[in-house]
Amino acid sequence: MEDEFQRKPKKSNAHSFTSKERTEDVNIRENLTFSDMHLSSQVLKGLTKAGYVKPSPIQLDAIPIGKCGIDMVIQSKSGTGKTLVFGIVMLESIDLEISTVQGLILAPTREIAFQNAHVIYTIGSELPGLNVQVFIGGLPVEADLAKCKSCHIAVGTPGRVKQLIEKGALKPKSMRLFILDEADKLMEDSFADDVTWIFSQMPLTKQVLAVSATYPEVLANLVSRYMKKPSFVRLGHQQPTLLGVKQFVFRVAFHPMAQQQAKNKFEVLLKMLKVVKFGQCMIFTNVQTRAESLAAQLSSSGHAALSISGSQNQTKRLQTLLKLRQYQCKILVATDLAARGIDAEHIDLVIHMDVPRDAATYLHRVGRAGRFGAAALTCTIACEGNELTELRSIITKTRASVRILACDHLAPKDHDTSQPETLLTIQALNSLWLTLPELEGTGLEGEGMADSLLGDIEHDFVPGLRDSTRALLPQGKKRKNKPRAKTVFKTKDTEEVEMEQAMAQLNVSAKEEQPIRVTQQAWQDWYQYWMAYMRRNKAFIEQQEYLTLMCSGIE
Repeated sequence: MEDEFQRKPKKSNAHSFTSKERTEDVNIRENLTFSDMHLSSQVLKGLTKAGYVKPSPIQLDAIPIGKCGIDMVIQSKSGTGKTLVFGIVMLESIDLEISTVQGLILAPTREIAFQNAHVIYTIGSELPGLNVQVFIGGLPVEADLAKCKSCHIAVGTPGRVKQLIEKGALKPKSMRLFILDEADKLMEDSFADDVTWIFSQMPLTKQVLAVSATYPEVLANLVSRYMKKPSFVRLGHQQPTLLGVKQFVFRVAFHPMAQQQAKNKFEVLLKMLKVVKFGQCMIFTNVQTRAESLAAQLSSSGHAALSISGSQNQTKRLQTLLKLRQYQCKILVATDLAARGIDAEHIDLVIHMDVPRDAATYLHRVGRAGRFGAAALTCTIACEGNELTELRSIITKTRASVRILACDHLAPKDHDTSQPETLLTIQALNSLWLTLPELEGTGLEGEGMADSLLGDIEHDFVPGLRDSTRALLPQGKKRKNKPRAKTVFKTKDTEEVEMEQAMAQLNVSAKEEQPIRVTQQAWQDWYQYWMAYMRRNKAFIEQQEYLTLMCSGIE
């Protein structure tokens, strides 16, 4: 296995600006390099040795603030170099003559923890005696106890770090820098208690950095509890994906049999892998067993593929990621375990076999491709019906721009040698982008059966809506103690009469000195009635769609 890893020569760890065409959102207007940022000579030598020459916008803005010891919230698109930000800040702040843990980096997954340690070791290669250790679950705790003795920087997952602190092996009182990588994930219920406990064990005088690509305002406020007057460095949050990453959706006809539906998706996947000329590809699925079976299916179909999921042991997962980074794995089938933090320069194709469970996961999946402004294509293979509805909801939340893709659009029309060798260039993707129908609003173009029917229902519901509103209007003091009448639908014959009565009552209420106000409970009751009504009709629409699809296949 070790011989296999050494087949390819060791390459630069940095993403070179000259090796590929890069989009403008990773370039800075200033003609600056890392040597102009007043870094220590040893860190600067390590950066140069690793191939880092010019900073990205987030690095240019955040590193000087971090060096001043200010607490900071860092939010930038995936693939813009956030790991290098806290890596440089960490190396600039530690004292190698002190053989105790001075910095702690928490990550939500073991794979991200290993990658963070690798980056810090790479750029800190010129610092003599630097000791960076990784503490994660899935490996023997006895080995971690020994590593704690002479460690300068600890990188780990919350569970194992907490365990080592409780055992007295890891000394939190000497830590001066606390970094939360993928902070939005660390603030979820599964990690928040451990993170808060670790924070409480650390000294009051410390610097805290929170880093993530997706950062909702609610989580920003939550993370601020760990900080003192934090500085917010947020770039590109209006458009959360890099300009070089083009997002598509491939629609597959719904089938009531799950096995047949999976087969239809697999056929689309095979055609896409055959047509698109890619460097490396990541295929995401929501289920662990499906990741392993899909990798086996691809391998038997002539596309060598590996899989990574939580069901595998830690050693195998790390070996798989090492092959991916060293360009020894062309196709990786993964669960959302690998959706965050994984940096592989050659990944330019990401395919979602299952619609992600939430909007943040979708953005992180997409962020595995097109690292540092390179061209990339991402595609979601979604079935008509519920999957497409879920995808529309995610796209609306992420404000993504998605085009409807078919394999015919990717197939070469002729064999003109003047055409680019690969589809996945910024110019070629932009040309393809302009030829495809655009996804507008919350619905896909051409996919409007349920939306139009719901629109008709809402139109028919307007008379009942007016009646419900009248029932909640102020009725004067005389009606104050009477129970509120239940909301009912009025017939067309009595509608005009009831409207006149409501207007008369409004006139009476206007003359009262203190009219009775509509209570919040009354509006809430009306809203719940409205939602129940719409849900019943939505269920009816889905049944009608199902029957239509079934009947269309019987001829």
